[in-house]
Amino acid sequence: MSFTSTIRNSAFAALAIFAANSAPAFAQVNQDSVKDARGNNVVDARGNCVRSKWETANDLCGNDAGGALAGKKKLPGDLTAEERVVYFAFDSSKLTKQEQRKLDTIASVLKSSKGLVSANVVGYADQIGTNAYNEKLSMRRARTVQDYLAKKGFVDNKKAQVRGLGETDSQSRCDGITNRGKLIECLWKDRRVEVQLQLKK
Repeated sequence: MSFTSTIRNSAFAALAIFAANSAPAFAQVNQDSVKDARGNNVVDARGNCVRSKWETANDLCGNDAGGALAGKKKLPGDLTAEERVVYFAFDSSKLTKQEQRKLDTIASVLKSSKGLVSANVVGYADQIGTNAYNEKLSMRRARTVQDYLAKKGFVDNKKAQVRGLGETDSQSRCDGITNRGKLIECLWKDRRVEVQLQLKK
């Protein structure tokens, strides 16, 4: 083998070693966060996003998940419609850990706001069951949210009104689904409580 060939082969070998050692760094650039069935970010007990990749730099998810609790100050008007909605399991008025974290952010924002006129807590239910039962269930869900916000320090009852509207204002499109299990899954958006804010203009 010639001297030139030896140099060339050595250069290729060095390049291959460099590429192999550098691969993990490039693989970590992706900053994907894990989503649940509703498309929301999955967060851990500290309010940090659960990620499918290692790299977290410049990822907005960390700030969005923690909201005001992560040190990012917000005003009620900064809360999106989705950030002001919590969801419930079928035939349940119990808050999940994920929805509790969302209410923690809402409570923190409401407590620090001076421009809030009212915060109506409105509960809903899906179409399964009687109207009378669903109205009571939606009210229980609304009361659960009100009680949680009060426990977190937002206790201004003059600004907060609670209503249960049953299965009105459906957000789901489940026509033609006859299987009960699939229908329950499809109607998840209707099992919710909305915190409706009115602000000073």
